[in-house]
Amino acid sequence: MPQISMVCKSSSVSPSVFFTREGDHGLTVTLTGDKREKDSSLFNAVGTTEELSSYIGLAREYAKDGEHSYTDKLKRIQCILVDINTCILRTSQERPRFSPRHTKDLEDWITEYSNQLPPLENYVIPGGGKAASSLHVARSICRRAERCVIPLVRNGHVDKETQVYLNRWLALRFYWLFCAEDFRHSRQSKDELNFRGTARANKAGRSSSHDYIYVMR
Repeated sequence: MPQISMVCKSSSVSPSVFFTREGDHGLTVTLTGDKREKDSSLFNAVGTTEELSSYIGLAREYAKDGEHSYTDKLKRIQCILVDINTCILRTSQERPRFSPRHTKDLEDWITEYSNQLPPLENYVIPGGGKAASSLHVARSICRRAERCVIPLVRNGHVDKETQVYLNRWLALRFYWLFCAEDFRHSRQSKDELNFRGTARANKAGRSSSHDYIYVMR
């Protein structure tokens, strides 16, 4: 494997060098050249969205190993997350619009899966194989990414459609969990943890919202 030399010989850094020292004081720049603190709300949103994309990448690799059908869709979502970060990092007055077509794609996928899978009846405890577990982690990160983007949307810094996209992905993720779980049961025969109501029921015969227990299935 060839070695990469990263030696800075002068104050003018070569394009082949992978560091510039310009961020050593806790500042970095947006795509439009504005200097901001690295821990600002803007870069907090960017970092969390990048974290989400990284974990979706891991979920995609596990999905490939499990021969799941949604791997290409995960890659597509990673590409759209790059677009979201571009929207966040363009801090000029003419802010880029995030196309609602991307959210429509997610909604079409949700409709497609909802016609194939049963409704969610129990709260599923995170786990259930590598593919499903990685999607659970991605879901948690996506919720955090949405919480980071909301203040930027509220202040008019980012197109609201970016938040809508993240929120819609959370809904789609549930259907992919079903796919991962169903495939895993048929091929690996492992147990899963569900969170169900106990015997206490209301007059309609439904489980109470209290006294939950873990159920192995």
